[in-house]
Amino acid sequence: VGRALPRSLDMVVGLLAILKAGGAYVPLDPEYPLERLHYMIEDSG
Repeated sequence: VGRALPRSLDMVVGLLAILKAGGAYVPLDPEYPLERLHYMIEDSG
């Protein structure tokens, strides 16, 4: 699961929900350039 949220309580709640469901996540900083975000998404499988 890709997560693109600023650091906040909502981000922590979302990450805990993903982990509790047995998933994995890729933290995506919304401040990153679009090219870097596209690369991270493609490279994460």
